[in-house]
Amino acid sequence: MTDGARFAKWGLGLFLFEVFLTFGIVAQYCVGARWPTGELFIQNITLWLACPWTFSVGKNAWLLGQALFIAVYFAGALLMFGAVWRVLDADPARPV
Repeated sequence: MTDGARFAKWGLGLFLFEVFLTFGIVAQYCVGARWPTGELFIQNITLWLACPWTFSVGKNAWLLGQALFIAVYFAGALLMFGAVWRVLDADPARPV
């Protein structure tokens, strides 16, 4: 049961870390767009939008990371439920 719980905790922790990291980057751009930051901010945004290859590679890497961490979380949850199921089946005090 400890392996399943460990995988579930790691999967959930990595998923949440990735979500907050992504929202942090998006929030940085949103805050930067609200204030007059000058030409440097506009150049960075237009460079990012002007290069579709960079965007597509970044998007695919992000989606693959999401899929990986969701799979790790799901595998941990399955291990945890399997362990709990075995413990409950082995309980002699449980009525059948």
